[in-house]
Amino acid sequence: MMAKRLPPKTRPAAPPKHGIAAQVREARTAQRLTWYALAKLAGIPNQATIRAIEQGKDVRLSNVERVAQALGLTLELVR
Repeated sequence: MMAKRLPPKTRPAAPPKHGIAAQVREARTAQRLTWYALAKLAGIPNQATIRAIEQGKDVRLSNVERVAQALGLTLELVR
């Protein structure tokens, strides 16, 4: 019997340590909110959006603004 070859296991990327993503994660955990609870609070239908923001992925600016407002953060953009 031949052994089935499996792809090597990969580790998920570590969350960013600075920037908007880190600030959102820090504020959410400080307020003891889950991704789901924060999504509900911000009026975002999918908790995966919160996870994507915290991982520094490409998301809509309007969603970042809603999350920042829900957490009481000020969003400053470079001009």
